[in-house]
Amino acid sequence: NPQEEEKMRVKITLACTEYVRRQGDFKIILVISTYEMYIKVSVSYKENVIYSEKHSSISGIERIDKNTLKVSSDNHDIVIINAPQIGVFVEE
Repeated sequence: NPQEEEKMRVKITLACTEYVRRQGDFKIILVISTYEMYIKVSVSYKENVIYSEKHSSISGIERIDKNTLKVSSDNHDIVIINAPQIGVFVEE
């Protein structure tokens, strides 16, 4: 529902960039630190965190399409989906 969706909010500091996307009662937050080479992803439902993980040793970030981001690390890939529903997949 377009009325329930919030545009992505981006907060940039010297140390990292934070992306926040809301969809109904769900919220996904992606923090990227290019200096320390890590990302942190969290998903919450009604302000309760249902998934949160920090991934280190990031070797690449690739935009698959306008709604999908693929982050590569030494051990696995993390796929972050923005629409039609938000989601995070960790591929070993």
